[in-house]
Amino acid sequence: MANTTKRRFPDEFKNEAVVLWETSGRLQSEVTAELGIMPTMLRRWQRKLEESSVSVASPAAKPPVSTMALPADQASEIARLRREFERARMERDVLKKASASLRRCHDGVRPYRAACVRLAGECHVPHARRVPQRL
Repeated sequence: MANTTKRRFPDEFKNEAVVLWETSGRLQSEVTAELGIMPTMLRRWQRKLEESSVSVASPAAKPPVSTMALPADQASEIARLRREFERARMERDVLKKASASLRRCHDGVRPYRAACVRLAGECHVPHARRVPQRL
């Protein structure tokens, strides 16, 4: 069996990890992956922090924990998403124009090819009757 050592984290790191998880509004798995710890460790640290804060201070003195991000964070996220949306819209418009121009060029060629194939029968192109029939 592999020789593994138990990692030890200082109390300050544990407290900051729990605060980061509670105030960021992100999923627990995202925070633990970023910090390189197991989700169970973070839950255990949170439970211990809550128990110690309840015994030290009254529940009324504890500030409320918000799962929503701060308004400044929300505003920056909204601005980033709007920029990303505008870029996607511009890319879509460019692709639309490119496909339309390709269709327009292709449509201009298609009737001529069809007319060349049908020259022996009914003519669909003006003045095509003047072209010799042996193409």
